[in-house]
Amino acid sequence: MANSEDLGFIGSLVTAADLSAKQFTFVKMTSSGVNTAGVGDSAIGVLWNVPVAAVGAATTIAYRGVPKVTVGTGPIASGALVKPDANGKAVTASAADAVAGFACGISVSKTSRATGEYVRILMLPNFLSAYAGTETLNADGAISVTKMTSFLDSSGGVRAWTLADGLFDGQRKVMLMLVAGNNGVVTPVSGHFKNPAAAVSTATFNAAADMLDLVWDNAATAWRTVNSVSITFA
Repeated sequence: MANSEDLGFIGSLVTAADLSAKQFTFVKMTSSGVNTAGVGDSAIGVLWNVPVAAVGAATTIAYRGVPKVTVGTGPIASGALVKPDANGKAVTASAADAVAGFACGISVSKTSRATGEYVRILMLPNFLSAYAGTETLNADGAISVTKMTSFLDSSGGVRAWTLADGLFDGQRKVMLMLVAGNNGVVTPVSGHFKNPAAAVSTATFNAAADMLDLVWDNAATAWRTVNSVSITFA
């Protein structure tokens, strides 16, 4: 059985369902109390005690530190992001899960953990994910959609960048030209931007401090302009 370290607990919440068989699984908060966290849910922590088999039972929830969680579908590699499966058990999370806030921890077990075993995870607040990072691009290629901000550099020549579709509705993406010298053209993979409603095919950066702030619109399958500074749309 895995050890657990430096835990913080919440002891004032009650169950919204019978969770007596859910010890060491992820849980979420609902309007009627604590319940099992499922696919697409943001977990508040790990159920640490064995509640009485009833609605309204007292719970102890580990929300901070390095708790252990039952593995759903393994293996979970050391260092992998994890999220809840349909039963509140830990499974490997993707980059898209991290962006959407569903990844709630990182495996710090020394070895890969298999189905039914316990994995030690470093709990992360839902706003901490790969999406919080930045990247710098000084060559042609794809702009990351798992980093919120991309810094652009066209000092070495004319640049051509592509931007893939967003990972979830409402995702924000910011691009800022840090170093200019030549044009840098961004082309969306979906075929167009909305600026803010008119469809345009490209966005061109040509000077330092040019900026484009976008939001992904699932219904339109397009990046919509929230704000722009000296961007040429065509």
